[in-house]
Amino acid sequence: MADKFLHKVRYCVEVADSTSSVVLVRDSNHRDGGCLTLRPATWSSFVDFVKARDACP
Repeated sequence: MADKFLHKVRYCVEVADSTSSVVLVRDSNHRDGGCLTLRPATWSSFVDFVKARDACP
């Protein structure tokens, strides 16, 4: 599964677009600690939340 994690994003998180129906997310500092399996819409909502939060002063 490790080779599926192609996208490293902020906050030490790696994201794998494993299929069109799930997004896998893991802590890049603890790669053996498992991963979250999210629906794409859930991941997208989380990303939007983080972007909005980062835009705040």
